Amino acid sequence: MISLTGVIRPTAEVAVLHVVEQKLRRHFPALSAASEVLVLQAWGLPVRVTEQLARLRLDVVVGDRSEADTFRDTVGAELRGWSGAGSLRVDWTEDVLPAVAPVTLGETG
Repeated sequence: MISLTGVIRPTAEVAVLHVVEQKLRRHFPALSAASEVLVLQAWGLPVRVTEQLARLRLDVVVGDRSEADTFRDTVGAELRGWSGAGSLRVDWTEDVLPAVAPVTLGETG
């Protein structure tokens, strides 16, 4: 499993972030919402969207490298369509999560 974090920053006007946030809210069902954190069912996965100063942060966990690449490409294309080419930059980081062996109840090490 891979944990992906995408930080969306405007390249010019900060107002484009508001447009993106509103589109996210309209296009995807909210699983939960707090004042600055929104969890959406977006692009087939639960995605946490966090409002930060002059940026939005997306956090998601995907199954493998192929799914990570597809998610980044899909999100990037959708954001470009919503905001216009060149008005946003998305910087991605990822962490490979360690595999955890299943444990049977009552089992001891």
